[in-house]
Amino acid sequence: MSNTKSLTEIFKDAEFVSWNSQLFSAERSLTVGQKTESRRTIVVQKIVDETHLRKFLSLRVKAFRACRSYGTRLEEFFFRGGWVVPHQNATALHAELNRIAADWKDHAETQVYPHYERWVTEFASEHPSEAGSIIALAPTLAWVMRNNWFRWGSLQLNAQAVQAGASSSNLVDVPTALAEQALKEIADELYEAKLPKSERHTQGCRQMLARIRDKAAALATLHPRLQEIADVFGKMVPALPTSGYIVGFEAAMVKAVTEVVVDLEAFIANGFPPGAGSISITQGSLPLSAPQAVIAPTVVASTSAGGSATTSADPPASVAPTQAATKAAAEDQAEQEEPAVAETADWSW
Repeated sequence: MSNTKSLTEIFKDAEFVSWNSQLFSAERSLTVGQKTESRRTIVVQKIVDETHLRKFLSLRVKAFRACRSYGTRLEEFFFRGGWVVPHQNATALHAELNRIAADWKDHAETQVYPHYERWVTEFASEHPSEAGSIIALAPTLAWVMRNNWFRWGSLQLNAQAVQAGASSSNLVDVPTALAEQALKEIADELYEAKLPKSERHTQGCRQMLARIRDKAAALATLHPRLQEIADVFGKMVPALPTSGYIVGFEAAMVKAVTEVVVDLEAFIANGFPPGAGSISITQGSLPLSAPQAVIAPTVVASTSAGGSATTSADPPASVAPTQAATKAAAEDQAEQEEPAVAETADWSW
């Protein structure tokens, strides 16, 4: 498949989403000292305590991470400040950006604007030697309100029109660069979430892995490693529990898969190693409240080609305890020890 055809398919199956924000600075520049034609001395003067603005900065980070989760950044190529988002992810991203915009507006109107002028006065009082400069440099409340906002928008791009108006040399590189950018974003997101190192995950982990699966699937024609991620994650996600914590062999499966992807250079070169889709883990112990037979159920999860998972963990309806097993359990109970129950899982995809 040619790059031009791939680019056409990208724009047909996705939209272009961009967000921007403006935030007044807690600092202003003050020119002091001797100036010459080629030199001037600048002093940066704080006008309010910057801790009052941390909420806005955290919302910017949240918007970036939301776009990275649902799309792939185009900024490094021939667009500035935008993301390619598959249509199936667009609704969820729109909702998240709407929540961020609402949080930004609410914080500004309830926690910043009513207190801004008092903050400036208090900060000047706390720094009497610079009080004159602080008062003089501080923008008015009306200026702050005009220059503090968060906005986002989306549009559908016409691939043929883009190709007609773009230089051919840059255009040919876009699909390859877009694939590499997507792989980097996936690796960064997994690393920042610490999935390759954690022994326990919340349901947010499963949701993240599902988003990454969809993102990789949407761009799978651009790079074989994206297809691999779509395939492996597509079979791993349905095998994870849909409530409670992800622990034990499921957490080990997540760790084994994600630690391969975060080593991005090796993953791009080699993909998933042979045998990475089959993980066997034996672990766990369960307390027995009374002497009884130790039954070791085998937990087997298998996935079909379509990615569906089936799990069987039930022992036979009736198992007669052997004399040796009963004696061993009684001895363990007497010693106040917890007999081990092995859990074995074979995950294949």
